[in-house]
Amino acid sequence: MTEIIEGGCRCGRVRFRATVDNWPRVYACHCLDCQTWSGSAFSLNFVLPEDQLVVTGEPAIFVPVANTGHCVGEFSITWNRPLAMWLMLYGCAPRIEARIASAPWGPWSAPTELLGKDEDVGCRLIMIAAGCGNRQDFWPSRQKNGNLQPGAFYAPFVLNRYTTAAAAGSGASRSSTIYWLVSTWNPYEVTVMRTTLKRESR
Repeated sequence: MTEIIEGGCRCGRVRFRATVDNWPRVYACHCLDCQTWSGSAFSLNFVLPEDQLVVTGEPAIFVPVANTGHCVGEFSITWNRPLAMWLMLYGCAPRIEARIASAPWGPWSAPTELLGKDEDVGCRLIMIAAGCGNRQDFWPSRQKNGNLQPGAFYAPFVLNRYTTAAAAGSGASRSSTIYWLVSTWNPYEVTVMRTTLKRESR
């Protein structure tokens, strides 16, 4: 059965029309660009033969910027009352970072690292190449030369209902303790984290 799918970009300048006889297989891409576009751990895609797709308008060639030091993927944005700022947590492999802004669209502050592989996370949160005793390896097919597939972090999410003000100490700074979730693969788990953030007054 032939199906017709129509769509386009949000501004309406580029439209497409696809005539599909047999649906191709859908795959999930986990690259940093797809994570940024979707705001998730992956985006879903499929490939069509060129003769089944008609594009109108003037599409532009996208130039990836993931390798230029800019990365925001799988992010969450919440209003942090104690800091009186919007708080964004996001994945920037291999780190989880935070930024603040006075408006939810920015401009955003410089990043602050909340979690990274330089910390003591091996075998506590994620798998290391040498293995973690009898802990389950979720990627046995990716072992190379006796080394396991190391784990990674993604998808930080603030549990805003548990956000509290923290003792700020001397000066006019503001502090807040947040609880947030971080997902890991190898192992596939979700962990609750606690972090105290401090905003220096200007």
